[in-house]
Amino acid sequence: MKKIKSILLASFGFLAMGGMVLSTSCEQDPCTTLLCQNGGSCTEGLCQCPTGYEGAQCEIKTATRFIGKYKGTTRCTHDNVLFPIVADSVVLNLVKDPNKISLVMYAGNTSVVDFKGTADNPNATFETFNNGVVSIHPSIQIDGDLIYVYLESITLASGERQNCKFTGKKVVITNP
Repeated sequence: MKKIKSILLASFGFLAMGGMVLSTSCEQDPCTTLLCQNGGSCTEGLCQCPTGYEGAQCEIKTATRFIGKYKGTTRCTHDNVLFPIVADSVVLNLVKDPNKISLVMYAGNTSVVDFKGTADNPNATFETFNNGVVSIHPSIQIDGDLIYVYLESITLASGERQNCKFTGKKVVITNP
């Protein structure tokens, strides 16, 4: 009886160890089925995307979230004085794949400087414009179809600052 008990215990132990080895050897590397695109690399089942790309497989150019025309309003402050809200529009264009964009703001028939920048979801940063008289620094934040453009203007001689915020919604163009 003791011998049968020992054999059963040894058999059970052997089956348990064999089952553990078999189950752990069947674990599949999640990166074998994931196809990271555009130079992305897989780490522990997730694509690590290079700058300018996003998405589960790095299939989306970051700039595509930004590009388009936005209609909205601009509000500026200067020396703590709030100026009236003005109807405005903003256009963002792709300059270079995958994430170099340009920003043009329109106030009526006037366009503000064509800024160049880098899209990095959900924000974009732009080069500061400086013509020796005024310095203008823009930045953008995207939230779905909504855009927030911030402009800080500094008159270099006096140091006076003006801050403007454009809030707008992406214009969807439909084909007839």
